[in-house]
Amino acid sequence: MYLSLASQSILLLSFCLFGWALDLYFFHASKVKVFNILEINSKNRIKNSSYRAQTLTVSILLIIYSFFFNYLQNNASSVKEKRKFQLYMFALLVFFILIPSRRFFGNLRSSFLRTLGRVFNIFAICKTEFSDVVFSDILTSCSKVFADLANVFYIIYHSLKTSTTPGIEAELKRILGLENDSKSINHIQFQSPLVNPAVTCVPYLIRLKQCINDFICSTPSSIDRRRHLANAIKYFSSLPVIFLSAFQKDYYQSNNYNQDWFLHFLFYTWLFFAIFNSCYSFYWDITFDWGLEQSSDQNSRSDIKDKTDLPVFDTLSSSNNAVVYDGPFLLRKNLAATWTIKLSSHITLDSIPNAGFILGALEVLRRCIWILFRVEKEAC
Repeated sequence: MYLSLASQSILLLSFCLFGWALDLYFFHASKVKVFNILEINSKNRIKNSSYRAQTLTVSILLIIYSFFFNYLQNNASSVKEKRKFQLYMFALLVFFILIPSRRFFGNLRSSFLRTLGRVFNIFAICKTEFSDVVFSDILTSCSKVFADLANVFYIIYHSLKTSTTPGIEAELKRILGLENDSKSINHIQFQSPLVNPAVTCVPYLIRLKQCINDFICSTPSSIDRRRHLANAIKYFSSLPVIFLSAFQKDYYQSNNYNQDWFLHFLFYTWLFFAIFNSCYSFYWDITFDWGLEQSSDQNSRSDIKDKTDLPVFDTLSSSNNAVVYDGPFLLRKNLAATWTIKLSSHITLDSIPNAGFILGALEVLRRCIWILFRVEKEAC
């Protein structure tokens, strides 16, 4: 079944919500007080069981919603009708989120909007709450989705707009860096070397700002202060990967790779930052976010006598530790490379149907596993 870019984007966001719901149920089954750790109760005014159930229900409804509109798009009689269905899909979704009513999951929607307000408040200088850290990291896993949505919105605009003067339209495209893809009339995308990477970088800039805020609010000369600075470097190092890849894609279309030294320079610079960011992020997740090196240290938690008070993974028998910890370790190691490919727009996998969607789904899976270990680390 063909999945349009619009349906892929909504599906990936739905998978994120679905994975978050599964994590909540997993924590509940493991008797981990995740709502106290994230301080969700005091913000949402909603019962824990209701929050879990509503999150799972909304995610399933969104998945069905995406497939329904994808079916309508595939059976549309014209390109313009297809774009109208996409417009209706996004308009109804925005209306559902913003409708001022306590019905239709009102508490859950209010919680989501309040979290968005805190995360996108660029003027606030305060210590970042753990729930906002988790939410922002989820946004980084959806960063490429936001760039795809920007393309979809422009496609809809281009297909449904009224006719304009050719000279004005050409000048507008020149200024914004927009042009038609010669391969297909159905794929009209941003071709500017700045638009797509700028949208992709927004979640990373949010996390970078949070790390800087935590650095400013930390005690001078403390370990936490240095740790926040090191974490900021991790997110900052992802920016060259995104922008250099976009520049390569734009530059490659008008130059000969074998004869252009500057394109070689772009490639090897991108390769350096890609390897650095992947290795840095992998080390950070395993060592600091997950704390797996501490999980193997029997003395680090030997003072806890009641094993039922331990976080979820520490309650497992030692015979299962290899599966519980080494499995995500290997998965994180393998998915680090795939996500770098996903962020790099100059790397295409046209031979694999829906390759971008598959890579995005794998990143969602990695993020769901990351949340499990990150919350466990916070509970220790």
